[in-house]
Amino acid sequence: MMGTIKDAPDYSELRRRAKEKLKKATSGSEDISGVSTERMARLIHELQVHQIELKMQNDELRSIQDELEKTLDKYSHLYDFSPVGYLTLIEKGIIDEANLTITSMLGVERSALIGNPFTRFILRDDHYIFYKHWQRLLETEIPQACDLRLVKKDGHGFHARLECMVIKNKGDDFRQIRVAVSDITEQNRLEEALSKSEKKYREITENMLVGVYQVTLDGKLLFANKKISEMFGYDSTKELIAAINSVEELYARSEERKTITDEIIGKGFIKNKAVEFKRKDGQSVWIKMNARRTINNDGTIILEGLMEDVTEFKRMEEQLRQVQKMESIGSLAGGIAHDFNNILAIILGNTELAIIDVPESNPAKRCLKVIQSASLRASELVQHLLSCSRKGITTRKPIKICPIIEDSLKMLRASIPADIEIRRNILCESDIILADPTQMSQVLMNLCANAVHAMQFEGGILELKLQTVEFGKQNMELNLGTGRYLKLAVSDTGHGIDPKIIGRIFDPYFTTKGLGEGTGLGLSVVQGIVKSHNGAVTLKSELGKGTVFEVLLPLTGAKAQSENKKAEAFPTGNEKILLIDDEESILNLVKKRLEMQGYQVKAKNNPVDALELFRFGPDRFDLIITDMIMPKMTGDKLAKEILSIRPDIPIILCSGYSDKIDAEKAAALGVRKYIEKPLNMSDFMIAIRKALDETKVSTHD
Repeated sequence: MMGTIKDAPDYSELRRRAKEKLKKATSGSEDISGVSTERMARLIHELQVHQIELKMQNDELRSIQDELEKTLDKYSHLYDFSPVGYLTLIEKGIIDEANLTITSMLGVERSALIGNPFTRFILRDDHYIFYKHWQRLLETEIPQACDLRLVKKDGHGFHARLECMVIKNKGDDFRQIRVAVSDITEQNRLEEALSKSEKKYREITENMLVGVYQVTLDGKLLFANKKISEMFGYDSTKELIAAINSVEELYARSEERKTITDEIIGKGFIKNKAVEFKRKDGQSVWIKMNARRTINNDGTIILEGLMEDVTEFKRMEEQLRQVQKMESIGSLAGGIAHDFNNILAIILGNTELAIIDVPESNPAKRCLKVIQSASLRASELVQHLLSCSRKGITTRKPIKICPIIEDSLKMLRASIPADIEIRRNILCESDIILADPTQMSQVLMNLCANAVHAMQFEGGILELKLQTVEFGKQNMELNLGTGRYLKLAVSDTGHGIDPKIIGRIFDPYFTTKGLGEGTGLGLSVVQGIVKSHNGAVTLKSELGKGTVFEVLLPLTGAKAQSENKKAEAFPTGNEKILLIDDEESILNLVKKRLEMQGYQVKAKNNPVDALELFRFGPDRFDLIITDMIMPKMTGDKLAKEILSIRPDIPIILCSGYSDKIDAEKAAALGVRKYIEKPLNMSDFMIAIRKALDETKVSTHD
């Protein structure tokens, strides 16, 4: 790529003038002899001066020429061995000049490039890229750049970046295209590797089970992964970032953001800090935060960290506290149940004795029956309390639901505001279900209490509707089998339930009531009881128009068991019974009642004394009746000792309440019958007679 000297001095005119003077001085037309000595000397001097000037000029020209050649060699070397390949193309894309670098890239000699079209060395699939930029370059004469693939002599391709510009010669329209070629194969490989690494990092970050975020000190959210948007109820991170101006808007208590930010800046980090936030739908979400202070690429301080949704953990933690509270209530209930049932046993037992003694014509008999009914209701309330504390024992039997509804509404009417009207709508022919009466009463009371709470300020109508429905095929939605069901609907005209929370209404410990107004267990208990009875609960509600709960329970073809048994129908006997109870009043009451039926009773209020009496003559007794909770020795231990002496003797174990014994455990000990206090004399007498008769049959066999 050789050039020319543009501004070198022009010595030709000096030479021409010197020759003319010399010729004139020696011309034959002038006799040299006529030339004066002085003039001749002057001419010789001028010739000498011109000769010196010519020599100096020749030396200077030679020096300039040497410098030019050195410069040309220097730039020719730089051009040829530049790290970038250079080409000069004429307008038809023919290669006019090429440096050694491009020849090395393509693996060809310079002669193989000069005069050939550049497209010969471009991968055919990428020709369209070159032609597009070539056309734009010629039309606009604006420098163009493009990436495409070039082909080496050996057929291998490589990625190259072309930077092209138009060069015009002065004085004509001829244009050359200068092309700089860079091998970007390694750069592309690194960029691809970096892209894959970034993609992998993003995929890992996006799919992490915890939230990842970056935020500025003033609260601007710089980055958040998909989990973060899910935590806060947004469809995407883009929606989340667009929805908030500052992360402060996400905090349940906005002032807490500054406190947390200050803590991170001060300590450099926070660890496992549980903070309450609010979701898009307004619901609370508890998040465990781990964060640190770091420096962004632009040198600013940012906060980054991890978030984990611990709402469920918090809920379970709250449930645990509630369970512990309920266990405390259960322990308290269990503690008072024994003594309370003993008191009820005395009241109920003496009332039953009085009813027997008082003739029908006496007005006092009616009062005694009211006392008896109230005592039985009190007994049911104790069982209800134990059931709520998960300590109660449930027994299912065929029962009529209508009397339970009537009794429940009587209790409810006395405790609800007068501006709430109660309506009954009984449309069923049969209302017999296989259920536990106490639990059914609990279901009714919980649903009615919920309805009353919804109408406590404005009043309204509480309606109970009872009807039968039949499923000809399995109801998949309610998970109910075929058959006839009793449908109990409890409806109110209250404020209704917000659709946002209707899906959580049966969750344990979820409540919309204020502090101290409820535990959030009522509806979950209802659902648990109904499901355990192979039924289902449905809910319909509309804001401002009220709520309807429907309970579906399978009907049974069995006959309902009678709750009232006449005293005169009690079985009798003359067997010898050992009766043990530490409560003197109950002991005397039961002894008297048994003796009225003809039995021979030996009563002891001390289990140790009773055991010694039995050891002295184990064959003297036909039946043992013992209380469970007694000082010095519990009833189960006493039964075990007695059975070790005489394994065939029948034992009836009675208990007001104990968390150490139940019917199953008693049977495993060898106890013939387990009876809960207060004693129902009909069931009690039947159980005694049955135990004695079974023993006789067994002995006879």
